[in-house]
Amino acid sequence: MLGSEGPARHLERKNARLIAEWLAKRYIRAAFPTAFDARWRRQMKEWVALLQTHSLWIQGVYLRLSTLNELEEAKPYLCHLLVAVPAVRKKDLDWPRKSEELERVVEAFWSQFTPGIQCAGVEVVLTDRLTLADIEPYQRFDADWVSFADDTDVIPPHGDMTA
Repeated sequence: MLGSEGPARHLERKNARLIAEWLAKRYIRAAFPTAFDARWRRQMKEWVALLQTHSLWIQGVYLRLSTLNELEEAKPYLCHLLVAVPAVRKKDLDWPRKSEELERVVEAFWSQFTPGIQCAGVEVVLTDRLTLADIEPYQRFDADWVSFADDTDVIPPHGDMTA
């Protein structure tokens, strides 16, 4: 879109929306402590794969940490996760089983980081049961919201405006 032609004085509404969404995802991300990121970063591909595997069932993931401060290695981060599931999924006959599965696989993923990160639990919630007050102490934690100093593997070259 931007790489194929020079800028015009006007962008189509759809293109302007795409750029705004890209900018929001690129720059308005949850900021997590570097020490927390370092404790789980080596498994990011597995996290992305988990989210992709269950993408029909996951609308968003929200993470709450015990602190946003940098902790020395001997001190663990305590985390709790909310997995938001589209409300339409409650009509699916697999919903009860899938809810338990999502809780189990997300908790298993985060439990592997003990003792540096301790998973205090995972709550799977339909979006029609989730309020802004519920997610207020949490930060968005989907694959495209994970913020690292070097996210070149996440942003394809054609999506990076600096390339």
